[in-house]
Amino acid sequence: MTYPMITPVASYDVPTVLNGYPVIGYRSHANGYATVMVKRDVAHDPFVVATWYPDLAQGWVWGHYLTTRDEAEATFAQVDKRNQTRGN
Repeated sequence: MTYPMITPVASYDVPTVLNGYPVIGYRSHANGYATVMVKRDVAHDPFVVATWYPDLAQGWVWGHYLTTRDEAEATFAQVDKRNQTRGN
């Protein structure tokens, strides 16, 4: 299944794969942080919403592991709000 990308708000590249899993959505911010959503090919909690920044290279931090896309989208909104203000 293909998911639409979430529109970035800053112009830096977020990897298309993190920890070996495809990034299916992200929003990057001027402060250097990005909120990412990845889809793991596993039965238990296949969606991960996390924070990424360039120093992490191909990994993520503060991951939230979720069962459904709807849960992931709701969590994405919460995490993204925090990431907008990190370091400010």
